[in-house]
Amino acid sequence: MTVFHTADSHIGAEMPGRPRLNVHRRGHDFIESFRRAVRRALFGECDLLIHAGDLFDSPAPTAAAILAAGEPLLEVAAAGVPVIIVPGNHERSAIPDCLLLAHRNIHLVTRPVTIALKCEGLNVAVSAFPCIRRASAERFPAVLAETSWQKKNADIRILALHQTLESATCGPAGYRFRSGEDVIDRAAIPDSFHYVACGHVHRHQILKPTCDGQPPIVYSGSPDRISFAEKDEPKGFVRVTLEHERLVPEFVEHEVRPMCVLPLAITGLAVPRIRDNVFDWLLGVAAGAVAQLRLTGSPAGGELTGLRLTELARSLRPDVHFSISAQGIEFERGRDAPRAVFRVRSAFACLDAPPECVASATVDRIAELPASRGVYALYDAEDRLLYVGKAANVRARVRSHLAHFGRANYFKGWAAQVARAEARRAYSDLEAHLVEAELIRRLSPPFNQQMRRWARYCYVIERDPPGGKFTIVAEPVDGCDDCYGPFRSRVSAEQFMAAVALHFDIGDREPAAVSTTGARRRAETFGAFPGARSPAQCIPADLDSPWRVDGTPADRHRRRSAFLRGEDDDSLRELETRLAALSTPLSGEDIEPMANLAAVLRQGFDHLRLLREGRALIGRSVRLSSEENDGRVAEFTREGIRFRIHVWNDPEKILVGQLPADCMGRVDDRPLPRQIIDGLAAAVRALRRQVATGDGVTITDRTAALSRP
Repeated sequence: MTVFHTADSHIGAEMPGRPRLNVHRRGHDFIESFRRAVRRALFGECDLLIHAGDLFDSPAPTAAAILAAGEPLLEVAAAGVPVIIVPGNHERSAIPDCLLLAHRNIHLVTRPVTIALKCEGLNVAVSAFPCIRRASAERFPAVLAETSWQKKNADIRILALHQTLESATCGPAGYRFRSGEDVIDRAAIPDSFHYVACGHVHRHQILKPTCDGQPPIVYSGSPDRISFAEKDEPKGFVRVTLEHERLVPEFVEHEVRPMCVLPLAITGLAVPRIRDNVFDWLLGVAAGAVAQLRLTGSPAGGELTGLRLTELARSLRPDVHFSISAQGIEFERGRDAPRAVFRVRSAFACLDAPPECVASATVDRIAELPASRGVYALYDAEDRLLYVGKAANVRARVRSHLAHFGRANYFKGWAAQVARAEARRAYSDLEAHLVEAELIRRLSPPFNQQMRRWARYCYVIERDPPGGKFTIVAEPVDGCDDCYGPFRSRVSAEQFMAAVALHFDIGDREPAAVSTTGARRRAETFGAFPGARSPAQCIPADLDSPWRVDGTPADRHRRRSAFLRGEDDDSLRELETRLAALSTPLSGEDIEPMANLAAVLRQGFDHLRLLREGRALIGRSVRLSSEENDGRVAEFTREGIRFRIHVWNDPEKILVGQLPADCMGRVDDRPLPRQIIDGLAAAVRALRRQVATGDGVTITDRTAALSRP
């Protein structure tokens, strides 16, 4: 007996219903790879074909997508081969009925079921169910029991599912699923099955059994490379054969288009130079490849006019499927935006700090860098700054970048452009964090994805308080006392303020200038019921009193203001206590929106608390070293961080652990400039860690307790 197992074909992806241009699209590749895998069942003596989820990329596939998937499946079914199709998460656990799939040998799984088949004289039972989209780890045993698999007498038992199982890996960094509400434990698979046909993870893999006698748990992988995260993965399907009363899987690889990526930092490059770099790269791209240009950097307005890179690629390499990603670009906006410094002899020279010894080495002499804690900067052959980082061992970290075995990210491969590296010693983790944050703020290195996205940060203001409308703005409004933030994105600001309005039952529940898509996204965040378009529609009416803050409107407004300033989270802790103590009064479906609401409130309050502690550092200095004779300090201002050497004349010391009690009385409540919050956040987190480990940290007023030597 032979079984063909495939999954995650995603028919219909990148195939618009009404294309404006008659060009080759990736969707055509997905169809061709799917047909190549399925039609081998006609000539490979196949007795059963299983598609384990995501046959279509959408719950409402177009007629063209249904035709593309239905034709090869009908050919296989007409040849007498049973076909079992499991709905996946992209199909929202349901495949639409259509005449093209209406055949007695095609079995669409619409509910938990066990399908009995006769293959090569053997009784085969295939148990399957549509994808469990929420809380699958908890619901899996009950859903599996609904298939009644134990009631079917069979020689061979197969389980087909579209779920994430513990220990499965995916992505270029090899991320491994270990636990979670949607991660099913491998030990939950009964030993009575002979084979588990899995879909959902696009990488082919056979999971290691947890005990003797456990059936092979196999992900077939997708027939084609659906995204660039899969660019180095082989593609094909799994052929399963019966050998000595055991089902043995074998991966059958087929050829698909190669993929390649060019990460390009465009800061400081003129249009002709960018086109020349892309031209040279395209000449070396493999025939028929899927190529993507990933741009990053901080160009000024108008610097990219006239690039026309797509036109260049189509004329030079019509066989290449070319695309451009510009999500790494941060355009400068406003006069207060720091100009990206793209050609520097030494990045550390821009610091407002005393001179320090800086080690420099070319890529072939990295051994000359110190093997100690510090901050490093990487440059290309033209002295353009590419990346800034910190490490406990600078030499080892730089080598990991150059050897390409460091943590993979969106711009994987950028380190091939590195020509030299510099390193500056740091005398503590706190100093390393602050120097790194200040360099990123001042220079905006193109391949640093964290701490340079401040252009996307936003604030929330309340007009006509109390009970006014929340409005999301890019900059603080002069004269507005009710201004909160900055938040790291409009989405996080929308979700948090909607949760605040629900929790305190005051203010507008729909922030101004929010799209319908944004409202629907917030509704989904709080566990909206089907059809809900705002968070208010997620909350059952009878839950108003137990889950919302009690008191008069004035009292609720006072508590909400303290909450938004990061001062008081008593009401949230009361909500979390109720959730923790709740046993049976409500069903799980009713509790889920409240749990999501509490999670959004907690995440937002922790962010506001961190900002408040950061504001407490403004106008103060922090000692960077625990050495008694070391006068290194960092001075925090609203313009940035300055590094100084001071003589301590005042013996009084304030520990950061006492910061909320001893320093919060002199906090400047003005909103922080968004350009400096990443440095302040790094300082607060590092100080918290030092206090947690018992290290002494000194914080004091700069003018009162410090004097220059």
